[in-house]
Amino acid sequence: MVPILYFTLTTVVGVGELGGNTASLSLMITSRLVAFVATTELLRLWVPRIRWRTASPMPSGTGWQTSGEFLRLTAAGMFADEQSDVFRAACVVSVLAALCLLAGTGLRIGTTASP
Repeated sequence: MVPILYFTLTTVVGVGELGGNTASLSLMITSRLVAFVATTELLRLWVPRIRWRTASPMPSGTGWQTSGEFLRLTAAGMFADEQSDVFRAACVVSVLAALCLLAGTGLRIGTTASP
């Protein structure tokens, strides 16, 4: 539920727009679209699993993919901040985001291939 709320907030606010940062128009639009797609995908997976008192588990790898998407949006906001010197940190966060997305995708593919 928390990732859905975060991505919904990012859909409304965007990345790199709070605190005096001025993000480019393309980053504002792209970050909102990415957050909207992440929100709809998580809702598509989560809503059918809601049951009275217990929910069935999400597909394997969903957490890794959600973490990777969160880190990717965070890195985009760090790259957009021209006032601070966080380029190396943004690069590290970008690599971590790519690794999380790849790990989650691998887990999702691995579980669907099994009978």
